[in-house]
Amino acid sequence: MNPENMLKTVSAFTPQPTPLPIDFSSTFSTIKDRVLIADSSPLHRLDWTPGSRSLVPRGMQWLYKPPKSSPFDHVDQYHVVSGINMSVLLLNLTASTVTLNLARLHDNLQQQQMVLNMDWQIDHVVGYSQSPVFTVVSSLSQWPESLAMVNQWVQNDEEAATGASQSSVQPPASTPTPGSANPISSSPPAVLRAQNSDTGSRLSAGAIAGIVIGSICGLLLIIGLAYLMLRFRRRRGQNARTSAPSLYMQDKGLRAAAPVIDSPQSPVSDGDHVSSLHPPHAAPGNAGSHASSTADATAATPPTGDTTPSQGRLRSFAHLIEDGMTPDEILHLEEEERQLDIEIARAARR
Repeated sequence: MNPENMLKTVSAFTPQPTPLPIDFSSTFSTIKDRVLIADSSPLHRLDWTPGSRSLVPRGMQWLYKPPKSSPFDHVDQYHVVSGINMSVLLLNLTASTVTLNLARLHDNLQQQQMVLNMDWQIDHVVGYSQSPVFTVVSSLSQWPESLAMVNQWVQNDEEAATGASQSSVQPPASTPTPGSANPISSSPPAVLRAQNSDTGSRLSAGAIAGIVIGSICGLLLIIGLAYLMLRFRRRRGQNARTSAPSLYMQDKGLRAAAPVIDSPQSPVSDGDHVSSLHPPHAAPGNAGSHASSTADATAATPPTGDTTPSQGRLRSFAHLIEDGMTPDEILHLEEEERQLDIEIARAARR
C-alpha cells in the first residue's frame, strides 16, 4: 500500500474540534461589544450560537467580580449580582438569547468585570458555559474609560477573552423540556460555583426594624401589666389594713354602746361598800321630822317594776353585762342586783 495514500487515509479520519455547547464569539466579537451602555439600551439583547439543537437552558446567573478580588482566572471569584431577583435582571431566556435589564442594575456595580453563567442540558449531559467578560456603564461619557478597562482585562486573561465551558456526563436529577417556563432561577451547581457572599440569610433593614419595634412594644406591655398588678396588690393591702381597725372599733363601739344603768338609789358604791338605805339615827327631838322625811322619800320612790331606765350608768354592773344583751335584759339584771344589795343591807342591820 502506498504510504502516501495511508497518510491521506489517516488525515481523513482526524477528529474535528468538539464545538462548544454555547459559542459567544458572535455576541462579544469585538472589545466595543463588551461595553454595554444603560442609557442607550436599557433592555439589551444578547445572542449566541448553541452547539446543539437539543440544548435546553436550565438557568442563568449574572455574575460580577469585586475590584479587590484576586486575579481574574477562575469562575469561583465571581459573585451573584445581589439586591434584585434574577428574573428581573434576566428576561426571555432561551437556548440562544437573553435580554439584560440594564436599567435595574445598581450603580455601584457599573464598570466592574461581569460574565453570564448559563446552565444547560444536552440529552443526558449537563454542564455550564461562561461568557467572555463585559461591563456596564450608565452613560456614553464613561464609554472610553470602560473600553480601556475591558481591553486590559482581556489581555491579562485568556478566559476573560473567550469564556469557559464545563460539562458532566452524569444524568441530571430532572430533565427539563424545551417548552418549559423561563428557567431564569439559579440551579444548585451555579449557586455553588458563584460563592455568593452578598446574598446570605441576612435580614433586610425593614425586617430588623420591625423586630426591634415589636420587641419594644412587647417590653412596654409587660412593664405596664406589672405596674397594674403592683398597684392592685397595694390597694388590696391598704383596704385590708383599713378594714381591720374599723371592725375592731365597730365591735368596741357596740360594747361601749350597751346601756349600763346607774341608779341613784343603788346601795352599792363604786368601792363595792354597802351603804344603808336609811339615814343615820337622828336625835329624839327630830324623830317626827325624820319619820316624815322617810315617808316622803318612800312615797317618792318609784315602783320596782318600772322599766324606765335610771339616770347615769352603774359602773358596778358593767362587769356583768355581756355582748348582745338588750336594754330590757340589762334593766332586769340591774333590778336583780339591786334586790340582792337590799337583802344584803337588811341582813347586815340584823
